Amino acid sequence: MHLYCVGDGEPTVLLETSQGDPALNYRPLQEELARTTRVCSYDRSGLGWSQPGPSPRTGKQNVSELVALLNTAGESGPYVLAGHGSGGLLALLFARERPQDVAGVVLIDSSHPEEYEVLQTQLPSMITAEDVQMNQLLDAAERVTKGELGPLDAQDLAPSSLPPNLQEQWGALVAQPHSLRTTAAEWDAYPDTSRQVTAAGPLGDIPLIVIAAGRGPAASMPVQDRETLGLTTDDINAHETLWQEFQRDLGQSPAEWWALR
Repeated sequence: MHLYCVGDGEPTVLLETSQGDPALNYRPLQEELARTTRVCSYDRSGLGWSQPGPSPRTGKQNVSELVALLNTAGESGPYVLAGHGSGGLLALLFARERPQDVAGVVLIDSSHPEEYEVLQTQLPSMITAEDVQMNQLLDAAERVTKGELGPLDAQDLAPSSLPPNLQEQWGALVAQPHSLRTTAAEWDAYPDTSRQVTAAGPLGDIPLIVIAAGRGPAASMPVQDRETLGLTTDDINAHETLWQEFQRDLGQSPAEWWALR
């Protein structure tokens, strides 16, 4: 597994990416934060520079591997865990399982532990759209294996915040068959991960900060992508309402928002 730590100071900030994203996504933020403290990013098994790990790719599996990685590298807490998207669920699970190693949790446009269950019941079209995207990734993995797709095709999707040389690296990392398959595997395990976070319970007295964009991921999706996934304007508006509610729930006191179940 790949771990990249820079800077000095305490507490160490530990960055957790969203589903399928390599640690390289965080490089500009990591360099900025490293001016004042130590900051670590890492690639979960099967993503970025990390080799594939065992299935299923649940939250508990990822957290256990992260603990082993940090111990092997000689890193020690307390950590401020910053998780984006589904990485927020992993940050919450890590904090609940190892509160002695955690100084705080920051959720950045994070998934909610009840999100999958709510969408499945109230807005199944979003679950279907995600399934379609994962099938597209599995198809892309086959095409990469056959030489029909490569890093240049993926590079166009690289975060604009990365400089050109890192966008090239990003494309090479993402356009790996095992990386594409791992992204789909993380989605397959998402319902179990959500249940694991919910079962872990509240954070207790661990400080929690929620950072949320003014618009959710579906509302920010290009119209062409929405149409490709079969999402209507009503679907997008309904998801935006739910997403904003999820973010408000996450921003409640740690005990209160778990009680919203």
